[in-house]
Amino acid sequence: TILSLLLAIIAHGQTSAIVVWEDRVDSWGSTEFQSVIKTIDGGFIAAGNNGQDGLIVKYDTSNTVEWTNIYWTMNNDYHWIHSIVQHSDGGYVFVGTVIFDADEDLWLVKINNLGEVVWDYRRLEENDQEGIDLVETVDGNILIVGSGYSTETESLIFSAIMVDQDGNELWSQSYSEANHRFTTGVVRAEDNGFAISGFSYSTGTDSDFFLTKIDESGVVEWEEVFEGETGRERAYSMCNTFDGGYLLVGDAGNSWENVQVVKFEENGDIAWSNSIPFSPGNYARSVSNAMDGGFLIGGQNPGVSSSRNHWILKIDSTGNYIWDQTFDTQDY
Repeated sequence: TILSLLLAIIAHGQTSAIVVWEDRVDSWGSTEFQSVIKTIDGGFIAAGNNGQDGLIVKYDTSNTVEWTNIYWTMNNDYHWIHSIVQHSDGGYVFVGTVIFDADEDLWLVKINNLGEVVWDYRRLEENDQEGIDLVETVDGNILIVGSGYSTETESLIFSAIMVDQDGNELWSQSYSEANHRFTTGVVRAEDNGFAISGFSYSTGTDSDFFLTKIDESGVVEWEEVFEGETGRERAYSMCNTFDGGYLLVGDAGNSWENVQVVKFEENGDIAWSNSIPFSPGNYARSVSNAMDGGFLIGGQNPGVSSSRNHWILKIDSTGNYIWDQTFDTQDY
């Protein structure tokens, strides 16, 4: 069966969003894009998975597919691409997870501007580890963050790993507490350190946002936790803000019916937070700066005819609701 995935580029205004163009990516398995970025040539690149293989599609400035590539290591492995960045040399680096016999390994791959593999880095450890996100450093190295279960602490921990431009590991650090901690993103800070976001949880269903700031060597400088009103908050995306701070977004509520937004200052202090009520199934999974100083939050909305509609929420610079819009994908 041929399945299709809708990729839409959307122009946003003060009251709504308009689809400028969209594309169906025909595939031969269950397909999902996890990361879409604008490229330095004015086009776009989308990365995710197709069945059990990694999938990347490159679009040019006319929104036409330039190339499509599948990435895998062994026939029986499952390959999930979680995030992709364009390197300053013009190529791309993506991070994800390889699953084989129920073991999970962090997977990092450098490709050139044609999608050809330059090097492949697979981190084999006794404990499972997922590759979640990555960012290029000022000197061209790559910082990766991931999460996995530690048999030593008997908890879920997160890690930061630095590799050079050739895929050689320079250092790694693991960060653990009594609570389970799952990382969902990393950005470069203005001082060239890094901010790592995610959520922590202990027993039961309680969970909180966390934001950890590390220096260029992986040493923790500060860490802040946001505990919301319901005790159930999970951060899934983060972006830098224009004033040097950080904005975290995710889900909140007993049935995950709210969108939770938290603004952190550059030093980690919480500037403001807002829990925006919706209904169960409105999942916030990405955030970016809008040109007017507000923010665009992307995710999924159950809608009326599909359980996986595309959904965009616009908020202002202090987290207030402006508008939201659902894009029905029932025909895709």
